[in-house]
Amino acid sequence: MKTALVLCLLLAASPARAGQEFALLSWDGCVLPGANQVDNQEFTGPGLYAMTVSVSGSARTIQGFELQIEVMDPLAQCQRGTFPPAWEFQPGGCNAGRWTASFNGGDCASPTGSFTASYAFYEEGAYPAASRIRIGAAFAQPVTLAADQAYHLVTLTFDHGVSVAGATASPDSCGLAGDPVCLYLDSALWLDGHGGSGSWNQFMPGLTWNRDSAYYYYGCPFLCDPAERATWGSLKARYR
Repeated sequence: MKTALVLCLLLAASPARAGQEFALLSWDGCVLPGANQVDNQEFTGPGLYAMTVSVSGSARTIQGFELQIEVMDPLAQCQRGTFPPAWEFQPGGCNAGRWTASFNGGDCASPTGSFTASYAFYEEGAYPAASRIRIGAAFAQPVTLAADQAYHLVTLTFDHGVSVAGATASPDSCGLAGDPVCLYLDSALWLDGHGGSGSWNQFMPGLTWNRDSAYYYYGCPFLCDPAERATWGSLKARYR
């Protein structure tokens, strides 16, 4: 009964996208109407890895957006207690500064026109052994979205050029890139340019990096102990 209840709750948090507006993450490019999210990326060696945030099904008139993405490692959260150096892109981290946020381009429509302001921060997260990405942009003019199109909001590119799969004692490399990682769109706000704002639905599941079935039984968000069926919500509640 307990397992069935948790499964129902997770499925309720992951509604179908058809006919509804959603902001969602995908590895590589935008998720075009009718296409599937690319929800897992394996570490295949040093190089560049990109993921994109897009919005679809929205007919709002907006003049900006704000996004927040949580980056969490199941091994760090559930066992080891330390975050993988390969995912320390924040100032002072092993991979500090080796990431970019691109608001223009992408393989779907862009709502942006010209910017009046934008920001992108990679920082320590609110949870132990976690990171957080905060992104925002304001447009020079309001833009009316079409519900039948997908729109590119931002592409994040992570430079794992000095990352290695296992632990490393070398000062010239960043270890544990082979760890499983969960990247979760925690909030996605649209801004109307007149002080108004609201939330797009955040499509679930999030993205996995080196998916491990021991933790990603239901995808991302993950479960620490499949026997206990601890939910992502219960993890968040511990630290808020």
